[in-house]
Amino acid sequence: YLYASRRSVNLASVYDASAAELEWVVRRSETLSLGVVLDRLDLDGRDVADELAAAGLEPWDDSTPVTDDLRSSLQAAMRSRPLRDVLLAKAKARREVVIEYLRQEGVLDGNGFGVVDIGGVGSQARSLYELCTRSGSDPPRFFFVGLDAHPDPEQARVAGGGAWLEAAECYLFDQQRGRGIAPFRGLITSVQLFCAADHGTVTGYRRRGDRVEPVLKADRDDDVLAWGLPAVRETLRQFVANLVLDDELVDLGADLRGAVCGVVREFARDVVVTKNGYLKS
Repeated sequence: YLYASRRSVNLASVYDASAAELEWVVRRSETLSLGVVLDRLDLDGRDVADELAAAGLEPWDDSTPVTDDLRSSLQAAMRSRPLRDVLLAKAKARREVVIEYLRQEGVLDGNGFGVVDIGGVGSQARSLYELCTRSGSDPPRFFFVGLDAHPDPEQARVAGGGAWLEAAECYLFDQQRGRGIAPFRGLITSVQLFCAADHGTVTGYRRRGDRVEPVLKADRDDDVLAWGLPAVRETLRQFVANLVLDDELVDLGADLRGAVCGVVREFARDVVVTKNGYLKS
């Protein structure tokens, strides 16, 4: 289990403050504010007030919504001095501890490894790929449920795939390369449900003695535990423990994707989302 998130890893892979390296920072979102952008970059608005002013970004506060015009201004500012210098210093500091954590967990020991993940747009995979290759280690292979299309066509052009994408295989869909099925309602939600963590988001890493440990937004996600995650996990454990894998009885090479999608469709059809965002059947 690798403790990682976009918040904890992506900044570490910013080496040059290029448009491709920074596309995730100001990715379009209905709730994106300037405070969120600065937090993603380990910046405090009060500490970079002069740099933001030099880029023409005033007046502002943390709740200032990131409009298209502000997004363009931020993208230009992050790639230009003086804000670029501050940003690269923050990225270097973040990278040092991330590299220590990856080395501790065996990611950089020179042995081939794979990362299994849901997928998303892939910025976290790109970051991990860059961190491995620039550290002189073999890059990982990625095994995703599916890759989503980038929500911003212009930023998709800037990000431009790359070597990390060539190292990725998708089980059900790959919207970035036009492969697989069309994602349908309930597909990714179901995978997220079955793979939910019992802790909060990974926000970073800290050194403690001779170890590096993840910093979590919360040690326990009490809401998801109360909802019933332990029962879901125990059900999955029992299923795996009793799964027949005798190759004389089961075709281990069978393509089960159609059956998987059929089951998920039936599951999603009978599920409703409650007002607090949880599923019940």
